[in-house]
Amino acid sequence: MSTTLTNPQFYTTQYGANWEHLVQQQDSRLMEYCRLVTVRGKERTFNQIGKAAMVQITGRTEETVAVPGDYRKRWVRTLPYHDVRWFDEFDATFYGEVTEPDSDTVKSQAMAVARQCDQVGLDAFFGTNYEGELGTTAQAFATANVIANAGTNLNTAKLITAREKLSAAEAFSEGNADDALICVITANQVSALMNDLLFQNADHNTQRGLVEGQPTTWLGFKFIRTELLPKAANIRSCLAYVKSGAVLAKGDQTVDICRRKDRNNAIQVRTTVLLGATRIEEDKFVQIDCDETA
Repeated sequence: MSTTLTNPQFYTTQYGANWEHLVQQQDSRLMEYCRLVTVRGKERTFNQIGKAAMVQITGRTEETVAVPGDYRKRWVRTLPYHDVRWFDEFDATFYGEVTEPDSDTVKSQAMAVARQCDQVGLDAFFGTNYEGELGTTAQAFATANVIANAGTNLNTAKLITAREKLSAAEAFSEGNADDALICVITANQVSALMNDLLFQNADHNTQRGLVEGQPTTWLGFKFIRTELLPKAANIRSCLAYVKSGAVLAKGDQTVDICRRKDRNNAIQVRTTVLLGATRIEEDKFVQIDCDETA
C-alpha cells in the first residue's frame, strides 16, 4: 500500500551555496606599526652603538686616551608556520550546488597568517630576546619598565607614566614618524578609557574618542586594539612602545594548491610563512599591567 503524503511534506530546503567566515581578527593590527624587515637566511643581526661621552682636553699636546666603545648586536630569527587542509577528490561532486571551499580556505589561511604576525610580534616584545656575538645571550624584558596593575585598569595616570618612562630614556624623537608611540590594548581597556574622566573631557581630548567609540590618539599614543595580548587570571598586560624599536621579520608567504597522489588524489591547500620578531632596545618598551576586574 502506497504512503500518502501531505503538502507540507513536499516543502523544500534551500541550502547555502557560498561560505561565510566566522568572527575573527582578519588583519594584522601590528604590522603597520612595526619596523618590517626581511631575513635572508635563518637569522639576521642588528649592529648597535651606544652613546659616547665627550672628555675635556685639559692640557696642550697631552696624551691621547681612547675609551672602549659600547658596541652590541641584537638578533632576530624566523621560524616557519603553515596551515594545511585536505579535500577528497570526490568532494567537488558531492558538494553539488555548493561552491567548493578551496578559495575561501585560502582566504581563511591569509587571516591566520595576519594573526600569527601579531602573535609572534607580541610574544617577542614581551618575551626573551637574544644578543651578543652568537645571539646566545638572553635579554629579558626590563623589570623597571613594567607598570604594576595596582588594582586598576588602564587609565590616564598609567599612560602618563608610560610616556614618562619612554621620554626619560630618550627612546623617541618628537616629530619622527619612525618613532611613533604605539599603545596596544584590548576591548576591555577601550571601555576603561571611555570611562576615564580625563579622557571624556573634550577640553583634553580633541580626538573625541567617545564619538568614535574607539580611542585613536591620546597623550601622543596611537592606540591599536587586539585581543591577542597576554592575560594571567584577571591581569592583562598591555604594551606601550616606540615603533622604531619593534622589529617584525616576515619572510616568504606561499600558497600551494595541489593533488596529493599519496592521499588518493586529494586536493591539498597549504599556506606557509616565515615569521620572527625582536625588541631592538629594552628602553623602547613599557609593559602596562591592567586589572580587568577593577
